[in-house]
Parts: sequence; structure tokens; C-alpha cells
Amino acid sequence: MHEERESRRVVFMYKKIERLLVQAMSRLWHDDPGKMIVEFVARSGYKDKPDLGQDGKPILHRTTALHRASRLELRNLISVLFEIYDRCDANYTDEDGLTHFQVACMAGCNEVVEKFLEHGLDPNLLLMPKTGDSPLHLALRHERTDVFESLLRGGADPNSANEMGRTPLHLICRRSFRWENGREILNIYRRDDATARALFELSDEKFHPVQVDAQDKGGDTPLHEAVFEIGPGNSSSLVKYLRRRGANPNLANTLERTPLHYASMREPDGDGGELAELFLDVDGEIDRTVQVDARDEDGWTPLHHAVSWDSKVAIETLLRRGADANLPNEQGWTPLHVMCEEKYDSDSAEFFFKINDDIQQKVHVDAQEEEGNTPLHLALKEGKKKMAELMLRRGANSNLANAEGLTALHFLCKYVHDFFDFIELFFKISQEKHQPLKIDAQDNLGRTPLQWAVASLSPDAVEVLLDRGADLSSFVFPIESHFEECIRKYRRESIELKLRVTAGALGVVENLEKGGFELDRGDAITIMNLFAKYKVFEKPADLAKGWCKFEKKAKDIMVKPDLSLFDLVRLRPKQATKLLTYSDYLKFLKKYPADNLNQLIGTCAGHLCETMSRKFFKDWALDPFMELTRCRLPILTSEMIIEELPNEDLRNICLAATRLNS
Repeated sequence: MHEERESRRVVFMYKKIERLLVQAMSRLWHDDPGKMIVEFVARSGYKDKPDLGQDGKPILHRTTALHRASRLELRNLISVLFEIYDRCDANYTDEDGLTHFQVACMAGCNEVVEKFLEHGLDPNLLLMPKTGDSPLHLALRHERTDVFESLLRGGADPNSANEMGRTPLHLICRRSFRWENGREILNIYRRDDATARALFELSDEKFHPVQVDAQDKGGDTPLHEAVFEIGPGNSSSLVKYLRRRGANPNLANTLERTPLHYASMREPDGDGGELAELFLDVDGEIDRTVQVDARDEDGWTPLHHAVSWDSKVAIETLLRRGADANLPNEQGWTPLHVMCEEKYDSDSAEFFFKINDDIQQKVHVDAQEEEGNTPLHLALKEGKKKMAELMLRRGANSNLANAEGLTALHFLCKYVHDFFDFIELFFKISQEKHQPLKIDAQDNLGRTPLQWAVASLSPDAVEVLLDRGADLSSFVFPIESHFEECIRKYRRESIELKLRVTAGALGVVENLEKGGFELDRGDAITIMNLFAKYKVFEKPADLAKGWCKFEKKAKDIMVKPDLSLFDLVRLRPKQATKLLTYSDYLKFLKKYPADNLNQLIGTCAGHLCETMSRKFFKDWALDPFMELTRCRLPILTSEMIIEELPNEDLRNICLAATRLNS
């Protein structure tokens, strides 16, 4: 009876200490009494005694203080707790499937790991729940090199794959990731090829050859990972080592990208170019040729990617190793198309042409993608004047039309706001190349370059086209939607837009009239409707509201050498018309970046627009006013009345007369 009571007392004591240890984990801090409790229990010599089942073996489903410490990442206490939980026949598993052995692997308790292995534990049967990570994966994720090597010596499978299909070699080749609260967290640390060498050498000793080309669920091989993850702290020598161990450089992942695609997708100033060079240099040492023109699912070759990243070293390396400079992707884009569409300047294109000249490979400057656009089309669309000039001097055919029937001249006039100083050069180069421009070519909607120049509100382009012989005999003034198509790139409420619409529209009309074209009332109303659409009409309170603030800075803003913005605003419209042309207004706009116009001009924008367009509205409103009054008033009286009306009212008069006559 006494022995039974003593036994119960002992059991009670063990369970109480166990509860105390588990509870200590939940409130443990560096100077917390809980830490003192754990250390005290360990120093006392207390050892865990597992409950036994009917078969006399330990019951292993149990959450211990070690599990809690691991979940809370209390690494400094795990080794202390292993002094308490020191039984290698008691590999406890908590409710989530985490075992003591796995804790030892993550915490780097190598002696504990080796004791478990000596006791006969099979590391290949212990996979982490949710992730499927093996103990080898865990040791790698937590940078436990000694544990990693012990596991391999203890029979761990070097090719075990987790839920993502990644083997230990995948993890060695990528930046370190660890699982925390059910998520994969990036944990950047220095990794070179030493760990990979240990994996291969120890696996060879155990007659477990490493599957160097194992593919994960995304189809990536370790070589993909090694190439893609090259960066701070990751050595490119790992790529060379894998290649020498027989890694296949031509295996594609689910995106159909080979490792060379990723080697070419690097920052211009990074190590991507050198990596591509290194990647291909190994090729001569082993009997396997790298497919430099492999295409991914979008048809992009490594050269497409190198051009997109503007990586000159990679571009040169690929070209000198036989890459085709003219292969199109799925959309028909060649590397030159990509170069013209990307943000890079003409230096990159000049470099591209130079390397191709060196290797005597002709670049197809007139290649057309699926929409019929040539690289020259794209350069003009993106506003790249030097790139467009380079294409022309390289022999690009400026008369080729795309699927919409647009030639380079159409594009130039459509995006002329970026080329106001380029259109003359465009004609000059074409003349030098003995390639006359089809100045009156029509697109699929019958629109000529002149119509695009008018719709783009570019008086300069209109003037050049007319001087070069553009035909006005069949010219049709653009409709509102055509103007909208060209103007939409501007912010609808911006001051820049209001001033450009006003000066541009009136300048275009002036140049057309100089060339002999006569607007009808419908054309004039189209211009007036544009003013209404883009809120160009002045609101009387605008200028008065901001006058004090405006006056201080307007005196220092020169519209012309002898005319300040302050003086201009004080002029009557009739005086301002005599002193300034629409070209003067446009030159003034070009002097200042768009973002500065709000600060420079502010509330006077509406007044400037009203002043600029005053003569146009008065000239077109007089006849409609006479029609509405049935000529009951003398012309002089009608002119005096119109003189006092704002432009918005004059537009309404034109609209009313048009409705009356329809």
C-alpha cells in the first residue's frame, strides 16, 4: 500500500513538472522567471519519463515543452530542454505532427540527431506536415550544415521531394526559405557551392546518386534555381559546378523557360551578363550544347529577355555564341521590336547593331509583328526620336504600312507632340536614302498623315506637310472622335491640355487656311466643341480669385523677350492678337514641363485661352448672329454686341443658327 502511494506521488510530480515546463514556454522572455524555471529543472537532473502503453513502449503522441519552444523559436532553450527530454526511444509528436527529431534538426542539435539515428530512427519517414519537408530540408532551411551531413551519413534520401516537388538540391541552389506560421519566409544568407559539394560527395559515398535534373512542380531544376537566384551572397560558381556535374542546360520549366532564359534576365549593371557568359563558357568543357535560341511559352528567346533587361554583356555573349537576332516571338516581335518598345535609348540599339555587324549578321529592320508594326513604327509610337533616326539610317522602309494601314509618316503625325522638332529631319533622311515618302498615303479608314497632324493639333507638322506637297484638294477636316483619339494621352483637367488644345487647334486652322483650305461652319463648330469638351472657356471668377498670387510671379515669366505673362494678361484680346501668333503660344508651352504649368500659369489659363481664341469665335459668330436676328441690326451694331459676349456664348450662337437651318 505504501509503495502504491509512493508511485502515485512520483507520477503526480512528473506530470506537475511537465505542466510547469509547458506553461513556462507561453510566457517566456529573456529575463522571465520561466527561463529560470527551465534551467533550474535541467540542473536538478530531472529527466522526462514517457507514459508506457500496454505493449510497454512509450506513448509518443504528446505535446511537450520542446514543441512549444520550437514553435516560439526559443532557440537558446532548446538545447537545455533536450537535457530533460533525452530519451531517443521517445520521439514525441505533437498535435500538428512535429517531432522532437525534427526540432533537433531545425535547432542544430547535432548530438541529439546522431543519437536518434544511432537508435535506428529512419529520417526518410519523418516528413513535416503541410510542407512535406524531410529532415534534410529542415537542416538546409535553418542553415544546420553539421546536421545536414549527419543526416546524409545516417541514410537520408538526397532526392526526397517536398510538397512543392523541391529536393534538397533545389534548396541549396535557391536562397534560403523557411516555414513560419504556415508561410514560406525568405531568409537571405550567404550560400556558395560548398553545401552542394557535400551533398554530392556524401551521397556518392552512400551510393545514392543525386538527381541533378530533378524538376519541382513548376518544372524548375536546381540549375534553374541556381541561375535565377544569383545575387548578393550567392556565388555564380554553383552554376558552373552543377553544369560540370551533368546538369542539363536545356530542360524547360512549365513556362518553357530554360536556365539560360533566367541567366539573361538580369539587371544591366548586375552580374547577369557575366552569368550568361559563364553559363555558356562551361559548354566547351562538357559534351552538351546549350540551345541559345530556346523559346519560352511566349516565344521569347534568351536574347529577347537580355534586350528587355538591357543587359549588354548578355546580349553580346548570346549573339557571339550564335543567337539569332531576328527570331520572332509569338506576337511576331523580334529583339529589335522589344528594344524599340522598352524604355531604353538609342545607345542600346547602336550597340546591338554593332555586335551584329561584327559577326556579319544582318538585322531585319523592317520585320513586321502580328499587327504589322515594324521597329520604326514602335520607336515613333514611344516617342524615341534617336531610335527612329537610327532605324531610318539603317535602311528602314518608312512606307511600309501596318495592319491598320498606318505608315511611319502616319505614326509620326499621330504622335507628333513628341516629334515637333523631328519631322523635318524625317523628310531629310528619307530624301538622302532616296526613299520618297508617300505623303498622301491613306490608312484603312482613309485618313492621310495631314489629317492625323490636324487631329493631333500640330501646326508645325501641318506646315511641313503642306510645304512638302500634301494634297488639300480632297482633304476632309477631322471629326471630333478623331481629335479625341489623338488628345486622349493628356490629363483631361490639366492646364497643359487647355493651352495646347487652344493654341494647337487655332494654329492648325491658320496653317490650313494659308495653304488654301477653307473651313466651313461645321468644321469651326468641331473646334468650338473641342473647347467645350476640354473646359477651355474662361470662368469670369477664375482670374480675379487668384490675381494677387498670380501677379507676384507672372512679372518674371516671359512669353516673348519683350512681353511678360503679367503684361499679356492685362492686354485686350485685340491687342494680344496683334502681338502674338499661335506659334508664339506653342513655343511658350514647350519651354516649361507640363507639371510646372499649374504653378506658373495657375488661374490665368482660362483667360489666356479666351484671349487666344477671341478672334476665331468672333469671326465665326457674326454671320450666325445675323441669321438669328434676321439681319434686323446693322453689321456694326452686331459686331459691338458680339464684342461683349464671352466665347462660350458665341459658340451657343453658332449652334443655334445651325439647328435653325437644319
